Amino acid sequence: MKGLGKDFNGSYAEYALIPTKQFYSVDMDMEWIDLATIPETYYTAYGSLFKSLKIKTNESSLIRGGTSSVGITALQFAKELKVDIISTKRNPNKIKLLKDLGAENVIIDDENLESNLFYLFPVLIIF
Repeated sequence: MKGLGKDFNGSYAEYALIPTKQFYSVDMDMEWIDLATIPETYYTAYGSLFKSLKIKTNESSLIRGGTSSVGITALQFAKELKVDIISTKRNPNKIKLLKDLGAENVIIDDENLESNLFYLFPVLIIF
C-alpha cells in the first residue's frame, strides 16, 4: 500500500500533494481536523488486514488493542468478512464493548496472554 509517509512525505503537513486515487470527495458537516483522522485509521486497519495478512472470509484474526481507533476499525472490517475475531485489551471493563463490536473471544493482555491464546487455539501460528 503506497501512501503518505511511506512513498512520499506529507502525512502530517498542513498541505500535501497526493495521488488522485487517494483523494475522496466528502459531503458532510464535519470539521476538517476531525475528518482528517479518518483516512489514517482506516488505511492502517485496511492495510494490515487485507494487504499484509491477506485475510479472507471465515478465517481467524487476533486484533491486539481492540478498543483503539485502529482496533475498532479492524474489528468492523473483520466482522463484515465473517472472520472469527479474537481481541485483546488490558482493561477488563472493555470486554463487553469488544464483544458488542463483534469479537468472538476477548483476552486480557497481561502476563497470561500467551497461555490464554494457546488454551483457545492449541495450534497457533505466531508471526
